[in-house]
Amino acid sequence: MQMNRLALSILIPTRFRPETLDRCLSQLSSQSSKLGDFRIEIIVSEDSARVDSKDIATRYPHTHW
Repeated sequence: MQMNRLALSILIPTRFRPETLDRCLSQLSSQSSKLGDFRIEIIVSEDSARVDSKDIATRYPHTHW
């Protein structure tokens, strides 16, 4: 059994831009299927107290808050 290897870690800093974050994560999610056996992790860091960005981030696979 072969383990999926981590291919890429992406850090996204954001502040007061939930719509932009949603578009960014949507694009990254659609591109991740092209990596085959490799996997990605996406780490989102919000520099405010907004919870809507966290709600957006947790909807996408491979994304950590």
